[in-house]
Amino acid sequence: METRIVYVDESGDDGLKPTSSDYFLLSSICIKTEDWRKKAKCIAETRERLKALYNFPLSIEMHTKELMAGKNPYQNFRWTPDEKRQILFAIADLIVQLDLQLITAMVVKEEMPTNTSVLDLALHQLLAELEARCGGQWNYLIISDDGRVEAMRKSADRVSKKISTFNLIEEILDKKSIDSSFIQLCDYIACFEHLYWKCCLLGQPIPNRMLDTLSCNIIEKIMDMLSKRKHQPLRA
Repeated sequence: METRIVYVDESGDDGLKPTSSDYFLLSSICIKTEDWRKKAKCIAETRERLKALYNFPLSIEMHTKELMAGKNPYQNFRWTPDEKRQILFAIADLIVQLDLQLITAMVVKEEMPTNTSVLDLALHQLLAELEARCGGQWNYLIISDDGRVEAMRKSADRVSKKISTFNLIEEILDKKSIDSSFIQLCDYIACFEHLYWKCCLLGQPIPNRMLDTLSCNIIEKIMDMLSKRKHQPLRA
């Protein structure tokens, strides 16, 4: 039976305090193991092109939010707003060209049932969608950023008692996001899903430090590109 790898990253937080985010997203990339090396090479080649064109760093982990806001580790790069936009569009185009399966699960916290875990709800949606898509035809491994993996494992254990996760192999595995280009692409997807929901759909302001680079029109164009590879976010 074929095996696929599912990389996962998040946007927002899974807390329920007054200072917590209004929603939480888990964005994932699903790839066939036989395609992994070829797709990893394509990502590396794109990073090399961005290095040649814009001096985009090869050795620094890609954090999309920090890139747009000019925060650490990007504060010393002197890109113009247009150059930052070109980098963002190049990454979106890469995701389209890689022909990946993308799944995002979103929890709107004000719509949650009481006494419910935010992470459990999001992971329930993600696992249920993976099981539906595989249809018993392939197995999958899930790889998450090492900083979140313990919480993810405990959540997966709870969720597996409610739905079948027959095709999930092993417990959720961990990898440092700095060492995974695929997790960094998940960060990109989650960031734009977050911005689209918050700024384009709900009409909340774009963060001040991103205003020179982003507009709702730019966010919508990138989401239009990503929608070629995915369904709308799953609502938990």
